Amino acid sequence: MNKRNILAGIRKGIFLLLAVTTVFTGCGQQRASQTNLTKETEQAANSINKSDDAITLSVALFPYVPDVEYFEKVITDTWKSDVSHDNVNLEFITDWDCYSSVEVPDEYDIVVLDAIYLREYAEKGELLAVNEADINDYEDILPFVREGLKVDGTTYGMPEMICANLFFYRSEDTDVAQAGNVDKLYEVMGSYEYTQAEPEKGKGLIIDMSSGTGNICLYLDAITDEKAVYSDFAQMPDLENIDEGAVQSLNELILMAGEKGAYYETGGDYDRAGWFGSGSGRTYIGYSESMAQMGVLDDVKVSTLSLADREDIPLFYVDVAAINSNLSMDERKKEYALELLNVIAGSDVITQTIKRDNNCQFILPARSSCYLALKEDFPIYKQLEAIVQNSNNHVFRMGADAHEYIKKAKEILPYYLLGDE
Repeated sequence: MNKRNILAGIRKGIFLLLAVTTVFTGCGQQRASQTNLTKETEQAANSINKSDDAITLSVALFPYVPDVEYFEKVITDTWKSDVSHDNVNLEFITDWDCYSSVEVPDEYDIVVLDAIYLREYAEKGELLAVNEADINDYEDILPFVREGLKVDGTTYGMPEMICANLFFYRSEDTDVAQAGNVDKLYEVMGSYEYTQAEPEKGKGLIIDMSSGTGNICLYLDAITDEKAVYSDFAQMPDLENIDEGAVQSLNELILMAGEKGAYYETGGDYDRAGWFGSGSGRTYIGYSESMAQMGVLDDVKVSTLSLADREDIPLFYVDVAAINSNLSMDERKKEYALELLNVIAGSDVITQTIKRDNNCQFILPARSSCYLALKEDFPIYKQLEAIVQNSNNHVFRMGADAHEYIKKAKEILPYYLLGDE
């Protein structure tokens, strides 16, 4: 029975009860009963009208994707295709991101955040827990991602997409292909000295190390590989005792890229991928979505790269859609917010967003089924699927003091990196 029929039944029942009461009572009792039932009728009507009132859900999507406006469009079209959502409007927020904000704003109903801040927001009580049973096709989510969305056993939010520093090279470069870790790669490539930011054809490593936050994440990634044990960094590494092995790995990256190339700020998020696509550089380290700037990918190979002289423990960033804890007392809005989370993080929306009318964004989905759909049209996803199915994969997480830790690390780590002043 649909909502409209249920509401009609409520009205019919109320008026039938009124009629029966009128017949079997006296005039005085009739007036009293009519007065009481009139109040009950008004209350029922008010309840009906309240449930039909239009509401707005405010959504702060993760802004650092190639085409966030297209993502908004796909979400909106999918949401509005369900008539039960006719009275629920969506408002997208474009000026919030988790990297610069230590709090979830009160006025935002849903936020998409990097999982490195998941523990911090969860322990502050700013996110609602989500029951696994309320997540559509829960088993379709990559196993390591499912585990990585838990803080002390409780799940917060649903995963949209994942991301990692991937290693790109050309298929004929067998020496590079066999390296596997940063030390061996350095043995193959050596230092690269060049006065320009964009390297020469077939020479040097292309990597962006101009971001303070990005370098700190590389440092933590290197610590993980060096220790050969995954940590969610609930307790962050001591900044007064910088890990020399991890620093050495980062400096090897800088030497292979050249200081000019490593620290140059291009002004565009994926300009370096365009350099690699045009033939510059010998290798490239960047995110999967940067492939949208590479052009033809027939000759491109992609893998992960250990930042220590041992087996890689790949760390993946996860974009997590979560509900503001302010909705805990608003059952109607909370219910719609949960529905919207399932739309935002659902395989249909994610796949359609990535395909973008056959102009692929090359984002990594957090769901297995998406790869089945994507690799038919974009063969590079066969390589990407093998990467995300690695049993060594883990979600990149940080402790409850993530923002403060990164702030302090930005002041300390540069002293240990070559050329970073």
